[in-house]
Amino acid sequence: MEYKEMRMNYVYLKKEIERCGVGNGGDLKPEGLGWTIGQSPHELATFLAAVWPIETFLEIGTGPAGGLSRFLAEVLGVRVTTVDGNNYGLGVPGVRYVILPAGESLWIVEGQYDVVFLDGPHNYEGVACGYEHYRDCSKIVAIHDIEGLRGCPGVRQFWQQVSRTKTGRMRRGFCETIDVGIGRVGIGWRVQ
Repeated sequence: MEYKEMRMNYVYLKKEIERCGVGNGGDLKPEGLGWTIGQSPHELATFLAAVWPIETFLEIGTGPAGGLSRFLAEVLGVRVTTVDGNNYGLGVPGVRYVILPAGESLWIVEGQYDVVFLDGPHNYEGVACGYEHYRDCSKIVAIHDIEGLRGCPGVRQFWQQVSRTKTGRMRRGFCETIDVGIGRVGIGWRVQ
């Protein structure tokens, strides 16, 4: 049975993420794969289990390891497009890399996606612009670094503003996961 046909569960996903290795915080090392994923295993497994099935995924902010896009394509069989302003020389089957020239908008990629994952720029204006641009052309818009750590207070501010009512309650259709460990940066998402 193909992965796309299976219901993904948290335990399986977390085990596979940890097998690949995690690079944000240095708490896990890859088991000879030569690449790492930049998200907390708990947060990423919780998010993916909640939004599965996924066939198409747009990642804004590839990063030097390109671990999330690689994990999705190689391990889970998802068709991934990933966008960054830097060319990291990555080339993974099943991943379409879009490298934008300096000054070009990260929001240039159009199309319909099951999930849009905003992981750059890490400031209020950048995440607000990305959220507004992609919220109507995808089933799920997710934002990484919602806890505001690692120099991302603007991301937290935007997430709190869009996901909470004036009384602080989570708005309908919004979800989040925030780890308690060293990799505690948070992933928040809105389901259409």
